[in-house]
Amino acid sequence: QLFLAPYIRTSSNYNMFSKTCTYAIKIVIHLANRHADGKDRSDLKDITEGIDSPMAFTAKVLQQLTRSGITESTRGRSGGISLSSPLTVSMADVIQAIDGDALMSGCLLGFKECSDSHPCPMHHKYKPIRAQLNTALINTSMNGLASAMATTNSHLKEPSAN
Repeated sequence: QLFLAPYIRTSSNYNMFSKTCTYAIKIVIHLANRHADGKDRSDLKDITEGIDSPMAFTAKVLQQLTRSGITESTRGRSGGISLSSPLTVSMADVIQAIDGDALMSGCLLGFKECSDSHPCPMHHKYKPIRAQLNTALINTSMNGLASAMATTNSHLKEPSAN
């Protein structure tokens, strides 16, 4: 067992999405939440405080979200960052913009070619799961997640240790 030690992960922080995608999801939920509260634009400081994220990293994620059309950035005194379509952006939109389509259509084992006619060993087991996951992500609006925050006591940052 000792020779396996370097390969054993002891952290319980396993993420389905990349770190960048996780922050992007939090950013978009935060912006949707602010929009629901009547504030159409947020500044970088508001976002970083709202999701407890590093400012430089958040700025880079926002650049990706803006390039993909999910957010808009307006300069000037009344400027800020807002969602392009606050009511229609879905979880799938954000994931696609940041992590691409690997989760939505890629092979679970990472093969470039994996299909019904040329399947990997997991293809037929994962195919219905992926279909359900795609449906859930496409049908999950970021606005809906923001709205649910008020009733589900959910949060966008780690609870502070006291």
